[in-house]
Amino acid sequence: MTRHVLRYELGMNVTPIELPVGTQIVHVGIKDSVRAVQMWALVPDAEECEKRFFQVVGTGWPIDVPWAKHVGTAFAEGGTYVWHVFEVTNPDGGQT
Repeated sequence: MTRHVLRYELGMNVTPIELPVGTQIVHVGIKDSVRAVQMWALVPDAEECEKRFFQVVGTGWPIDVPWAKHVGTAFAEGGTYVWHVFEVTNPDGGQT
């Protein structure tokens, strides 16, 4: 099966993204020219997709969703801001 690394821009609220089943998140960071938190994923060529949800929070911010799995951390230029990306799921293993 062919796979590609693709980039997704994340907002500050919960961001829904349609991803092919089997997608693996490989990195989060900030692309200087965009100045937004980005997420890179290893995406298979699959016909079946699922909606997944990601939330960006700053250091010290409350995480208002109880079922959040840490995906990665991104540092803004100069280290002024540090952003943490979580995938939001429900306790049954499905997406919320």
